[in-house]
Amino acid sequence: MLKKWMRIWTGIFLLLGMLAGQPRVLAAADEFEQAQLEYLSALASMAAYNDQLNLVVRAALQDNGWQVQGFRMETEDVDGRFFLVSRDLPGQRLYLLAVPGTEGKKDIRIDMRFSKILFAGNDPDSFAKAVEKKDVTSRDPLVHRGFEQYTRTTFFTAGKSGVIPGVRIQQELAAAPGEKLYLTGHSLGGAAVTLLAARLTAMGVPAEQLQVTTFGAPAVGNASFARQYGDALSLERIVIGGDPVNQLLQSLPAGYAQFGRKVVWQQQGPVNQFEHYMVVYLDAALRNYYDTRFRLGKQREDARLLRGVPACPAAVYVAPLQFSLPEELEKDAPYMRAALEDMLAARLQKTVFAPPAVTSLTAACRAAKKQGCSYVLQATCSGAKFRQQRENYRLTMEEALYDTDGNMLTMQMNSTDTSSMTPIEAMLYNQLRGQENREAALTGKVSEKNETQR
Repeated sequence: MLKKWMRIWTGIFLLLGMLAGQPRVLAAADEFEQAQLEYLSALASMAAYNDQLNLVVRAALQDNGWQVQGFRMETEDVDGRFFLVSRDLPGQRLYLLAVPGTEGKKDIRIDMRFSKILFAGNDPDSFAKAVEKKDVTSRDPLVHRGFEQYTRTTFFTAGKSGVIPGVRIQQELAAAPGEKLYLTGHSLGGAAVTLLAARLTAMGVPAEQLQVTTFGAPAVGNASFARQYGDALSLERIVIGGDPVNQLLQSLPAGYAQFGRKVVWQQQGPVNQFEHYMVVYLDAALRNYYDTRFRLGKQREDARLLRGVPACPAAVYVAPLQFSLPEELEKDAPYMRAALEDMLAARLQKTVFAPPAVTSLTAACRAAKKQGCSYVLQATCSGAKFRQQRENYRLTMEEALYDTDGNMLTMQMNSTDTSSMTPIEAMLYNQLRGQENREAALTGKVSEKNETQR
């Protein structure tokens, strides 16, 4: 019902032209770091939702060393929620705060509150008083009533514990001036983190401690608000070409204006998804990350923000992944291969990937012993298009795990379709579904298991 509503609501705006993106001039090292951050932000934004793929992404973040804490503030009008994703890096603790987009009826009503209210104050009490002010003009900084209500309820209202999340965040940043908070969100979530960053700035948080990355986010305020916070906030707005939501409010005669650095990505491949959906943004972030990594000649070990923390104490020799995909999906295979290999490397204590010349199990077992590995993993990724269904595919991963003498320990097949995700995401989803069975065999918890999941 929600997807249907979103299509109807945005359908009348599909003919709107996209604004030209601003050029990105970054040094190679900074460019790679930026691509990692954008991909990580997309993962966190996806994890903030509650759905099939989103729950798996959340689990994957946790499995790879990220702590994921969920928070909720529910009232009669607002169902506010956000996730705080954090991880220790050498000499630094990285924090990402992610807010989901529209999911339920309360969110839809929030989206539809187009009227503008005053954005002022420097603490929760003055924020609440400012929005009640009636004698305002377009020269004042005005923001979307619904987005402001969502942000103020979620972050500047005391919960059952008496803690006001936004105040706690401000206090933590003040106590650790060397730390930085990355804020991210999709659609409504992007609007909320933009307003949260503006509120934190008004409370005295230095601009250099905040970095906002949004995906498909609408404008949040008028031109006066944009001028006031355009220079004060470090904001990157990522939009997919063809997504109408990022400029929906500007099309209304209400004086909304976007600000920040705009980056335009294009939807690629045969994807049966509306351009605004977060799965499309995650797919584009993944492609952008690997395109950047390949072009700059970087290795997975160079990905400081995306390196996993191995949780499975096993040494595995991975035979070359085999692909049997429809012709229109063949261009996705390099992304699938790289992402699948990275997921394995993030989980396993030692992972050796075989060169393409290793084609037989015998050769793989011999090479595994030389490399000090105890296991051999073989996997085949295949796909087939559903008849009479537009761009919908069944993606399957079959894998078998052997010891280095060639004895099979376990085999499994996982399969899903692309009705709610892209082909690349579907293949990653299949590998994640097989993780428990694979690692149970690697740690000796099962001796043999033949499992098919759909």
